[in-house]
Amino acid sequence: MPLISIITVVYNDYNGLKQTLSSVEEQSRKDDFEHVIIDGHSTDNTLSLIKNNANISRYISEKDDGIYDAMNKGINLSTGKWIIFLNAGDVFYNKNVIKNVLEHLLGIPDDINFVFGQCLCNDVKYDQNLSIKYLTSHMINHQSIFYKRELFNESLYSTSYRYCADYKHLLDNYSKIRFRKLNFIVSIFDGTGISSQVSNKYKMWIERLKAVWGTHLPIITKVQLSQRGILSLPYQYIRAKLITK
Repeated sequence: MPLISIITVVYNDYNGLKQTLSSVEEQSRKDDFEHVIIDGHSTDNTLSLIKNNANISRYISEKDDGIYDAMNKGINLSTGKWIIFLNAGDVFYNKNVIKNVLEHLLGIPDDINFVFGQCLCNDVKYDQNLSIKYLTSHMINHQSIFYKRELFNESLYSTSYRYCADYKHLLDNYSKIRFRKLNFIVSIFDGTGISSQVSNKYKMWIERLKAVWGTHLPIITKVQLSQRGILSLPYQYIRAKLITK
């Protein structure tokens, strides 16, 4: 059984997947990780790229109900103790990331179930934190998170969310999470995803607020987590309307 499962979700993104595959293939300690591909029944050359890559551990190609449904399929298909989602277009920061992460994973207490590092997007480095204050305005990028499989034992991602199911899952499991923060960059993530698009920011904040108030967190924590979203909604609504005109 590999220690780490790298799960990649892709749909009609040949070039993005090619970049991700190259990044994974250059990692050392290949016996310690597997690479699982979830393809949404692509109609371009993506599937041919997958079928002809011997370094892919396993894959499926079928229609899904969105990215979080595909990520759930990846969880079920994978076998590693730890899981990271590196979707098409995302890459590891350098060829030593898995090696460096493994050194940390093998030396941490057994109760640690959530390990994350820094990430890079458009040449900007994001130094992330797991705190209520940070989560009020941000979500830790899943491209830099290593989840212990046990965090998905009771629930997978909710497919009723299009943009923020990872945020909801994090809040739902907040009391169970025992984390360790890495002091290096894990990944460079593709900043063109649906949650990064300006036209979707209003819908994203609506989902974030829904996620907050659907948790069992204390009421004072829910209020704190909602402040940024409530202030952002009018602005993001106007922006979305202007873009769609």
